[in-house]
Amino acid sequence: MQLHLHISAGFDESGRESLGRQLKGTVLTHGSEPHPETQIWSTGSASPETLDALPQLRGIIVPWAGVPEKLIEALQTRPQISLHNLHHNADATAEMAVALLLSASRQLPRADRQIREGCWGMRFGLPEPTLLHGRTALILGCGSIGIRVARICRAMGMKVVGVRRAKAPTDPTWMHGFSELQSLLPKAHALIVTAPLTSETRGMIGAVELALMPPGGILVNVGRGAIVDEEALFGALKSGHLAAAGIDTWYTYPKGDEACLPSRFPFHELENVTMSPHRGGAASQVEGERIKHMARLVRALATGDSSICRVDLARGY
Repeated sequence: MQLHLHISAGFDESGRESLGRQLKGTVLTHGSEPHPETQIWSTGSASPETLDALPQLRGIIVPWAGVPEKLIEALQTRPQISLHNLHHNADATAEMAVALLLSASRQLPRADRQIREGCWGMRFGLPEPTLLHGRTALILGCGSIGIRVARICRAMGMKVVGVRRAKAPTDPTWMHGFSELQSLLPKAHALIVTAPLTSETRGMIGAVELALMPPGGILVNVGRGAIVDEEALFGALKSGHLAAAGIDTWYTYPKGDEACLPSRFPFHELENVTMSPHRGGAASQVEGERIKHMARLVRALATGDSSICRVDLARGY
């Protein structure tokens, strides 16, 4: 029996054609509604009713970083369906995190605006850039993205501390569990959020946690906006407790092509924020990587191996 893969999200026509060439022998269909004989489904959402109408479905692949909470909830009572998340854009997202860190530390948005107006006041004036060498970076969420960020920060001469859900016996000494977060924040000159959004991480960084960071700290978020309390972050940046921030994942998103500010607070009026429109996973080579990772995962599922990039439904990632 041929494997039936249905694509509702993640691949345009060119991508589907390329995927089809790599998965010869696989029946590949596409469209918003899955084919009744679908066994593997590439999608970011699925209603309980749709899932119940697909008796042959045994795997769902979310073709980007992060898994919607509603999808996890829908699969909690359907153990016959495994959930997977592609990590093809981990390198691109890690590079974005470091780019935002450097931009924030060097006050580049403010300097860029001034030099475009012919003003050289920031050349040797205040606010002075923050030297990252010798400082401590705390990485919240040390999965495929966080580990890459840690490598780059260490190469820049930073001390690195990692925090993940629970420390495993095989983890290095610099890795810690979530329970140790508050004791580590006073040492964190830079807090870099790369964690997925789960019930445990939602609102994990609030006013208390930001106040624990040393004055003049930097926050970078390439995970999800809701991990960091929106009002607390704005207040810490406006007051100057945080020297700067680099943010790629936000709180308010547009519907369609309409204009939309990314928060109910005026982050866009602050000069100490580098703002990016949630494009951390974008890069010229990423689509090729997505196709390669997708093909590898589908081949594994076809042989009965559901371990690759599998989401732990109990943990949410």
